[in-house]
Amino acid sequence: MFKIYHNSGKDYNDFGRFEECESMPDFNYILGVVNTGKKLANPLSWGLCMPIVCKDFDLNEYKSYIVETINK
Repeated sequence: MFKIYHNSGKDYNDFGRFEECESMPDFNYILGVVNTGKKLANPLSWGLCMPIVCKDFDLNEYKSYIVETINK
């Protein structure tokens, strides 16, 4: 769990630690982007260091929850 937290972004538009994440054999770096449309001029992005079994498809299922939280 520490590796995920340490190498991932902690705030919006924080890209995390790409090289450190990619150097670990069981982890992938994923750039998560949420484009909320008209409400924000720029999309929000986070660099995520995720276990290799997690794919962008898994994160896409949570976009609606993320956008809802941002809008609050």
